[in-house]
Amino acid sequence: MKVTLIISSLSSGGAERVMTLMANYWSDKEWQVTLITLSDHYHDFYYLESGVKRIGLNCLGPSRNALHACFWNIKRLRLLRQEIEYSSPDVIISFMDRMNVMTLLASMGLNIPILISERIDPREHVTGKIWTFLRNRLYVYAKILIVQSSSVKGWATENWPQLSNTVIFNPVIIPIKNKSDYVLNPTFKWCVAMGRLTDQKGFDILLSAFSKLIGREGGDHWRLVILGEGEQRSLLEKQCRDLGIKEYVQMPGRVKNPADYLYKADLFILSSRYEGFPNALLEAMACGLPVISANCPSGPAEIIQHNVDGILVESENSNVLADAMERLVKNEKLRTRLAHQAVESVRRFSPEVIMEQWESLIYESLEK
Repeated sequence: MKVTLIISSLSSGGAERVMTLMANYWSDKEWQVTLITLSDHYHDFYYLESGVKRIGLNCLGPSRNALHACFWNIKRLRLLRQEIEYSSPDVIISFMDRMNVMTLLASMGLNIPILISERIDPREHVTGKIWTFLRNRLYVYAKILIVQSSSVKGWATENWPQLSNTVIFNPVIIPIKNKSDYVLNPTFKWCVAMGRLTDQKGFDILLSAFSKLIGREGGDHWRLVILGEGEQRSLLEKQCRDLGIKEYVQMPGRVKNPADYLYKADLFILSSRYEGFPNALLEAMACGLPVISANCPSGPAEIIQHNVDGILVESENSNVLADAMERLVKNEKLRTRLAHQAVESVRRFSPEVIMEQWESLIYESLEK
């Protein structure tokens, strides 16, 4: 089987991580895998097996104005089409809204089945008027649209009733447990969160909730570490100072192996305003952490069974989140029970299970 995978970059995001896993999985099965990005390949965050043919077009960057953007997009389409033709795939898989549009445009007339995937909740994620217009017109030319939750599947059916769509969850690999005695000070108990430092991830909500926890009984023995990098770093650091919790919070930036922190932490928090299907939550559960997640649109409610393998709370409510954190902080037995059940629960997201679903879709698209 010859598969070409397309995404804008291999930076440190959830979609990028999943596509890397897919490429490596199929390469190990001796499929011919080509992975194309608009970015170059020198700054890839994730590791690809040597059997994956990696193409970095080196044409990702900001535009000075509308005319410049038009010029660059035409160039990107030409380069992308050239590499697609050269890879001569049986099937193309594209991730994320803008890349889906570009892939469909670049592949016009090539008679190659294209599987496109939305990797975040499109009802919440603003992609711009032009890109939304193009998405509305072009998605019907895909063979199958893959989404990550039943609610988004409903959105897709409403928008493109003639387009086949299905739900495939993200796969999770149980991270390797390394010796990492010093990443977190064992004197304290640790809450951990991770993701890009953006408004979507709701770390401002988490900091507000954590400041409330610190002021409650037993809370002053807890600390918070947020893994990730992004444009809101300075705002979040200022919030820590304003709340008087600077010495209680660490933000070490991007880390190559988050499991070093997850295995040493005591509680994981997901405070997002919206999600696609949160890899961070899956990884935390796979590492045996009790988890609290905002019940935001798309994702968490299809991972967590409330009070069975995690806690779901009202999204964008720091008071409710603080109460849930306090509940677990004070109840070690409950933390232990949730953590044990979490490990068992995420087995249904194993790569073998999820990749079998992807392969079934590929063969279905070829039959059509």
